[in-house]
Amino acid sequence: MNIQHDPTLGAPEELAAGYLVGALALDESIAFERHVDEGCGTCLEELANHRETADALARAVREIAPRPELRDLVLAHAKNAASAQVALRGAFVVPQAARLRFQPTLTPGITAYLLRPADEEGRVTALLRFEPGASVPAHGHEAAEEIFILEGDYEDENGTHHAGDYLYSPKGGHHAPGRSPRGCLALVIGRLSILAA
Repeated sequence: MNIQHDPTLGAPEELAAGYLVGALALDESIAFERHVDEGCGTCLEELANHRETADALARAVREIAPRPELRDLVLAHAKNAASAQVALRGAFVVPQAARLRFQPTLTPGITAYLLRPADEEGRVTALLRFEPGASVPAHGHEAAEEIFILEGDYEDENGTHHAGDYLYSPKGGHHAPGRSPRGCLALVIGRLSILAA
């Protein structure tokens, strides 16, 4: 399906370029992805036109190798995880982590970078950055939530979780308040009410 471009979103060439380099705000990025998924041929064409430039920019950034122990932990988790089928609609680009522009959330001290918008269950995939001392209030889960601590540490009622730790909360689960005394970066898959407008 090919729909007309919605001019209220902005100029297609600016949206596509900003999206490819991770320069759009969180809400702009979500709106743009929905618009493209609906079939805007103009925006799809602009994405194709700017992709080569965005790829060249990504290659121009100096690569930094992750700590060897982090790679081993990720590979061990992947090896032991149950296989999963992931259906993707269209192509997507994930900018290098050093260039990500985290956006404020509704919770002070926590910023987010949306990697994948909400699926059919309302679950998103996002990187959350906790500033030292940032905390989340007690909350429940309307859908399952998965957390992989990439850097730093996070404390909740189950103890202190460090880089490389994986946390899973089933649908209907409940958490006491949690906090990150020294700050952390986490990959989170779930319904994140702190991203709501």
